[in-house]
Amino acid sequence: MEAAVQAAIRAGLAEPDPSDDLDGTDVAHKLRILSREAFGREPVFIDPDVRLESMTLVRPHRGRVLRLIGSLEMTSGSVQARIAIRRLASRHPLASVEGAGNGICVETCSGKRIFVRGLGAGPWPTAEAIMADVLELLRWTRAARSKGRATTQAVTPEVGS
Repeated sequence: MEAAVQAAIRAGLAEPDPSDDLDGTDVAHKLRILSREAFGREPVFIDPDVRLESMTLVRPHRGRVLRLIGSLEMTSGSVQARIAIRRLASRHPLASVEGAGNGICVETCSGKRIFVRGLGAGPWPTAEAIMADVLELLRWTRAARSKGRATTQAVTPEVGS
């Protein structure tokens, strides 16, 4: 794990101190931005004091891919946020996000999934990628709402990095 982190730092894909990327802090910041833009409010982090498992302690299992996932869900007037290391099936859209990539997968109440991804290394590519994803999400939500098919309460974004 240490060798991979050092290689990412040398390639400019990780910060000199990558602890925010590894402990979920970076994902929490992205969830806050997404929640404000998609739902118009701050998220409530579920189990915010629970320490995330170390990526070095969680092992892939039977063809699954490990990803640090943040999710948002609108429930009874609040937005709940969760961050966890998850084993994703290789066919899950967030399983293909690698290197400097970030991805967002939005699932509507009808079960439709929308997936967008982009580069996310460093502050400017990250901000650009997040805002592009949010704008795409808002465009889709507005179009669906105008056709009577969705509301902002019907979207559940997940962020993977």
